[in-house]
Amino acid sequence: MDLQSKNNAKEALNNLKMEISSELGYYYNMRTDKIEGLAPQGTLDGMAENIKAGVEVGGMTC
Repeated sequence: MDLQSKNNAKEALNNLKMEISSELGYYYNMRTDKIEGLAPQGTLDGMAENIKAGVEVGGMTC
């Protein structure tokens, strides 16, 4: 697979993550490549919501 195909595939996957997370009420952070909840980040509630969001969307939670 050439570089352009890999870039296109990555962009398509990121768009899919963004659409799914948005429909479930979460935020896809492209910088960290993680699905995040809308609770304040860096708090226990925020971390718990991030784990739930990652599991529901099918992303990585670590």
